[in-house]
Amino acid sequence: MEINKVDVTNNEGVGDSIFSFLRSFNSYATKKTVGQGALDLALLAANISKLTAVLDRNKKDTVYYILVVIICLSIGLQLIVGVLMGVIGKMDLKTEQQRKVANILNNIITVLVSVICAINIVLSVIDISAPIAKQVKPSESS
Repeated sequence: MEINKVDVTNNEGVGDSIFSFLRSFNSYATKKTVGQGALDLALLAANISKLTAVLDRNKKDTVYYILVVIICLSIGLQLIVGVLMGVIGKMDLKTEQQRKVANILNNIITVLVSVICAINIVLSVIDISAPIAKQVKPSESS
């Protein structure tokens, strides 16, 4: 049975340790971005589920059209945020002008995410599962 030997000598210079720190930071940022994307998809799926639940309601309900508009607004804003995040992800931030544009887009995304959060808080307060339209077959009504 052979035991693997580990070299414990430190051959890294100061520059190498900085690069290793930046690589670990980049790894953290990547994991954070993937986690945020997963949560965004979960919220989008929840809003689509709410929309289908609302569309099953009776259209004569007082809040039917309000709920449809609010949910569609939330879904639309989520799609816009996704596109803007993709734009920022593809940007090359080598010049100061490009970094300023990316910063402005990042601020716009932050405002849109805050609006989406507020919209979803309002949606969570409203009872979506209230009366569902029941379809009665003609043979059942006597």
